[in-house]
Amino acid sequence: MPGGWVCDAWTVSSELAATPGLFFRRDTEVWHGWFDGLGAVRVSPDGGFDIDVDLADGPDDDEQTQRAAALRWGWAEPLSWARRGFEVSLGTALRPATADVAVLVRGHTHEVALIVGGLCQRGWAVVAERVVPLRWQDHTVEVVPTGAPVLMARRQATRLGLESHAVRGDTDSVTVDLPRCTEPVDLAAVCHVEMRKTGDAMLDVVAGHERFEVVSGLVAGGVLAAQGTEVAPRDRMARDLRLAALPVARVHLAADELTDTLDAVEAWWTTTGHGEAP
Repeated sequence: MPGGWVCDAWTVSSELAATPGLFFRRDTEVWHGWFDGLGAVRVSPDGGFDIDVDLADGPDDDEQTQRAAALRWGWAEPLSWARRGFEVSLGTALRPATADVAVLVRGHTHEVALIVGGLCQRGWAVVAERVVPLRWQDHTVEVVPTGAPVLMARRQATRLGLESHAVRGDTDSVTVDLPRCTEPVDLAAVCHVEMRKTGDAMLDVVAGHERFEVVSGLVAGGVLAAQGTEVAPRDRMARDLRLAALPVARVHLAADELTDTLDAVEAWWTTTGHGEAP
């Protein structure tokens, strides 16, 4: 998940992770992480967290605030959800204008940002951004709202006509203000977004084994595994089979076809059985 304050090291699965610029440890009661140029986070068993901004290079007040935000939204908050036992997915959960449920939009970061921003200009609302907490309620999965700011590249915000705010001086990422949903809602569908290539349809309804393949990567593992423990293979299979019952669409976005693609997504959404106004 590139951009802004999200780090690729979320994929690390070892108890003691050490890569250039990153040190993360979760084999102790309090999880610890250090991130060069940002600072440190500590996450307690109850999900509470502390942040220490790196001041060694004398950052000004604005840079300190930006580093604190990067540590909070990029690491402390996501790890807090995992520490409290929530499964999480990487993407953006949206509540459509026509129903009190959620559609999980995930895939290529730049294309996802355009779809999310465009749909929100049509009355959809953000439930959770970048890290989406999931909570099973019997045989349905509920999306828990978060306050994480919505990120996208500055050029995407400009294209959508959205007011933006800088994240940090060394990145092109900005935050944008989009409508928010503040109540938990059931996950009702998954929309996987990719860049369109020659021969791709604008939107494909995914079925059968391919749908299972899409949802099998929906729940994050590694350092974001719930309570720091990977799910057993049998339990993971059972979970993914339940997720495979959800409607799934694969969207291919071309640079000059955003409006038509948004029309296609909304048309597909009306076929899922949730097209009536709440």
